[in-house]
Amino acid sequence: MHDLAITGGMVHDGLGSPRRRANVAIEGDRVVAVGDDVGRARRTIEADERFVAPGFVDAHSHSDALPLMGQPQPFELLQGVTTEVVGNCGFSVAPLDDTSAAYVAEAWGDLLPGVAVAPGSFADYLDHASTTPDRRTTSGHSSTTGRFVSPPTARGVSSRRVRWE
Repeated sequence: MHDLAITGGMVHDGLGSPRRRANVAIEGDRVVAVGDDVGRARRTIEADERFVAPGFVDAHSHSDALPLMGQPQPFELLQGVTTEVVGNCGFSVAPLDDTSAAYVAEAWGDLLPGVAVAPGSFADYLDHASTTPDRRTTSGHSSTTGRFVSPPTARGVSSRRVRWE
């Protein structure tokens, strides 16, 4: 007997095949059967007229700080995102030295609720970051190639001084 059966949904397999009405059987964290008759399950979800998919990849999220929050943040999973890529912009929350951590806390602190911005290496970030959903993490180029010595002025980003390491 399976742990879960999702029945009657329109299955998108993620491989480019046309969608099809099918049932899906799950044991633990694995899909074990897809088809018309997948057998009995302890729990059944009726998915009539709904899409069933293996999950979505968010290839450009700005959720770098979310895994540092004290409580799980399941909204990505609730939207079907099972894998996300973070840090692929110019900004990331690691690595940070004392100066850049102070700048990030001042400039971005309101956008990072519940996160104590502190100096640390990229390895420190990875050690403390949760892994739900599955996360592929890179470090933003401004975090790895230099650090902000002074915050931007009213003239804009071009007035920002960067010390290169």
